[in-house]
Amino acid sequence: MTEAQQSSGSAASGSTGGGWFSNLPEWARWAIPVMLVFLGVGLIATFLRYTGGGSSDPESQVQSLCQAAVQDDLEARGNTVEDLPLFSDVEQVDDAEYRTQGSVSYDEDGESEQRTVRCVVRVDEDGTMQVASVRFGG
Repeated sequence: MTEAQQSSGSAASGSTGGGWFSNLPEWARWAIPVMLVFLGVGLIATFLRYTGGGSSDPESQVQSLCQAAVQDDLEARGNTVEDLPLFSDVEQVDDAEYRTQGSVSYDEDGESEQRTVRCVVRVDEDGTMQVASVRFGG
């Protein structure tokens, strides 16, 4: 190969030393970084949501704890939960206790049952909330 052929071959290949990113189409050069930023923001938001960093509302924590306790209690008895209570009204009794009630539907031995349920959540000295009791009414 002559020197003229080699220089024209390298110029024709378009190699400017920019790497693989410069070989991408124009739209991909700006779309990929934007997508990576959105992905990062989504991961951070998900992490904060599931580690409790985003929620400091005690009423929503009480509702969530009570729903989990009711479901665990019914499933431990061999029942199938059909509809969990929403616990819309959370009453703060004092600084260390919350109460709420709702209506739960579940399947017991093939029959559908609906009962009222009352839930009490207590706050420990370190600020941790724990379900103190779950009671089913008639």
